[in-house]
Amino acid sequence: DLFVALEFISASGVRAVTLTLFSTFFVFYISFKYGYHTASFDKSENALGALLGVIAHFLLSLVTLFSPWVAGGTKHIGGFIAFGDNYTSMEHMRNIPMLTLILIGVVMALVFAGLIVMGTLEGVKKRLRDRAELTKNEE
Repeated sequence: DLFVALEFISASGVRAVTLTLFSTFFVFYISFKYGYHTASFDKSENALGALLGVIAHFLLSLVTLFSPWVAGGTKHIGGFIAFGDNYTSMEHMRNIPMLTLILIGVVMALVFAGLIVMGTLEGVKKRLRDRAELTKNEE
């Protein structure tokens, strides 16, 4: 019954975890594909791209007041931090302190920046392994 009734805290927990996992998977997958496609890893270029990407995402999240469609689980995580067990998924955004949302947004931005760098590097490594395997089979 707790998962069906949207106002209960369990629904908020499920949404926070699901949205956060989905967004981290999405960011890692896109950066992995980019790394695989380019097959090169320039640390300064990759760090600059990750930095610009997370800044743009953070600003978009701020403009949309950390909408779950843009900011993932930030609203629910901020609600848990601000209200604890009294938080429900039906809580209005204006009731969650903006400073809390901004701090969670900054933490998420740092996580995303790390995921972008790691995903790109893993994509490059996979491409190089695949290329080495292909050239080994041609000989």
